Amino acid sequence: AFLQVAASGGKIYGVSTDNRIYMQSEGASSSSSWSQAASGSTWTSVLLSGGMLYALSADEKLSRRAVDGSMNSWTTAFDQGFTSFAIQRAAYTLYSLAIPASSAGWCIEEMRFFDPTGGLLSPLRGTGARSFRRPTLCGNSRGALQYQFTEPTVVDTYYLQGGKTSTGTMEVDWVLQGSLDGSKWISLDEQNDMPASGDMKGFKVLSQVCDQSDAEEQQNL
Repeated sequence: AFLQVAASGGKIYGVSTDNRIYMQSEGASSSSSWSQAASGSTWTSVLLSGGMLYALSADEKLSRRAVDGSMNSWTTAFDQGFTSFAIQRAAYTLYSLAIPASSAGWCIEEMRFFDPTGGLLSPLRGTGARSFRRPTLCGNSRGALQYQFTEPTVVDTYYLQGGKTSTGTMEVDWVLQGSLDGSKWISLDEQNDMPASGDMKGFKVLSQVCDQSDAEEQQNL
């Protein structure tokens, strides 16, 4: 018996009465075809979004892993006393790629934003870029590559291509942030120890997760 189930991408995930998470392919009829998808915690609920599987444990921690990941690939997404959770499609007017001092001198050759349907988004303007059509940030100190939209816009995926670094650093860090007013920024995705250069690579905006009560409050505004 299951306390709660979620389905996506041909897979069904369920939290059983023993508080473990199990997975089965859609269309499978045998009860023996269920396999354990998570261990090590007392799980209470699961939710799928954007190719990620989110799970809430009894100690109020929120964990996540890629849908096609292994049972041991779970990471802690939030450790903030969650009792319930929801995935929100948060929209922001401003988006910023913040680069820490440890990655100073890194050149971003190109960056693109896409909406949940896969459509290419066109910001109104960019700050910190040498060219709007081919946005490039090449700083000698930590900084941020910032883009502004005419209205709050949902970014589902962003792509970027890195280039050389003036310091010769081979790996870099960054944080994608969103804001409505330019003063309060929300971290949307964080990457660490990524190759400084290489082909264009895409990243999902995964951090749009909040407590269920907060989601309901925002919907009522």
